[in-house]
Amino acid sequence: MLNKLRTILLLNIVSVGIHAYLALNHFKLKFAGGSEGSVCNINQKFNCDAVASSAFSEFLNIPLSIWGLGTHLVLILLLIVVGAGLSVKKESLNKKIIFILSLGIALASIVMGFIAFTQLSVYCLFCFALYALSFINLFVVYKWTGNSIKDTSIDTHFLKNIAAWAIAIPVLAFFTNQSFVNSYGGKDVEKMAISSLMDWQANPSKAISTAPSIAYGPARADAKMTITEFADFRCIHCKNAAPVLHNFVKSRTDTRLEFYSFPLDGNCNPGEGMSKGPGFSCLLAYSNYCAGKQSKGWPMNDYMFKNMTSLGQLSIEELKDNLVSYSKSLSLDSNSFTTCLDNEGTKSAIMSQAQQGVDIGVQGTPAIYINNKYVPAGHSFKTLEKIWKSLR
Repeated sequence: MLNKLRTILLLNIVSVGIHAYLALNHFKLKFAGGSEGSVCNINQKFNCDAVASSAFSEFLNIPLSIWGLGTHLVLILLLIVVGAGLSVKKESLNKKIIFILSLGIALASIVMGFIAFTQLSVYCLFCFALYALSFINLFVVYKWTGNSIKDTSIDTHFLKNIAAWAIAIPVLAFFTNQSFVNSYGGKDVEKMAISSLMDWQANPSKAISTAPSIAYGPARADAKMTITEFADFRCIHCKNAAPVLHNFVKSRTDTRLEFYSFPLDGNCNPGEGMSKGPGFSCLLAYSNYCAGKQSKGWPMNDYMFKNMTSLGQLSIEELKDNLVSYSKSLSLDSNSFTTCLDNEGTKSAIMSQAQQGVDIGVQGTPAIYINNKYVPAGHSFKTLEKIWKSLR
């Protein structure tokens, strides 16, 4: 019996650790303008950040990871009470409550698993690990509680005790959530998001007709929300905006993201007063466009933003070699990719995208438009979320 109790404790401690990690990452994504990326972001399909960005990641405006954290902490406390013999007279009752809470967690896992497979196009491996742990925990708890759960009688004493423990979960979840929100300046972020929403609603619609370098999501005509981004691959704010925008769109099947290059270099940007540089921004824009021609624009996009610092230390010739080499790792036709980089048509396409930005008033990067209307602070997750909800 003692071994089973230790196993249950260990399972719940591991679950607490995973929930705490997911909760921390959740708040970084939603309040701190992105994160360095979860360790369980494997590829486009298995991406914990994208799942955390989805509309299903919260219940009553509290992250599911916080609900899970609170529930497992309550379970651990109950297990300690039973294991330490602190309430011998209520041992059978406490075991029954432990079983009911464990059953509730397992049922919640089934519901969330169903949502993941039917409503989302991306998956969270850590979430799947938690689902598996919940079923293992329920099985061991069932074996450990023995005759305690066979007594199906329900009296006032039982209802009072289970109600007390059940109330502890939302109370713990609420205060834990508030603590995280306050530590990330949640109130200020919320005010900024509301202000951005109001400005967006008041802003005029702009004509955007030029084709983007790359796009993700449904066709424009089918999308409820189309996010149009004008960016430069050497812009640090664009780098910070990228994971927020990408994860937001990956988690919503009704949202489209269009990427337009707006290099801050007069060699490929006709904007007035745009000085001509050594061509780094132009080459990066060409690379994204050319990779997109072979359906690998987003992996190239991610690579150039994530490696901005190291790529920025290369000469123009070294940068080109690096990008051609990376194109091979994407299984691109490297000859076609290299030819595309030097093609006048590619330069013309990027010039057209930059001109489109100039025509609608883009003055810096990143510039975000939603449904053709400019969005102040459009790189903020909370701003995107509020606009998305307003369009429902």
